[in-house]
Amino acid sequence: MRKLTLGTLSTLLLTLGAVPAVQAETHSTEEQAYSRENGQNVRSTAAFDLVSAAYRGRLESEGIPSYYQLQQAYETGQIDAEQLVTRAIAAGELSPAAAEDEGYISAVRVHLSDLTEQGQNE
Repeated sequence: MRKLTLGTLSTLLLTLGAVPAVQAETHSTEEQAYSRENGQNVRSTAAFDLVSAAYRGRLESEGIPSYYQLQQAYETGQIDAEQLVTRAIAAGELSPAAAEDEGYISAVRVHLSDLTEQGQNE
């Protein structure tokens, strides 16, 4: 009886340990399929995350100013969503396909606009 219980518990633990690995593998495969469908074979970054990273200075090496200077540059037309996307592509943050994705560029534009409105309300 003791061997049966021990064997059953061992099998149960092994099975439960394998489930998260299978789920993670399935999730990863789904993400890769989604990325291939959208033509993105490099890193993909959500529009909000891209604007947030730029704001925090992650794209300064590509000539994108950070913090308040980013807000000012957007307000004065020195930086726009297309330029931000193009420079993020150059930095390896986005797939080159992002430059052709009007929905993505529009989302970046919305987040840049939100950023400047938030700065005006402070």
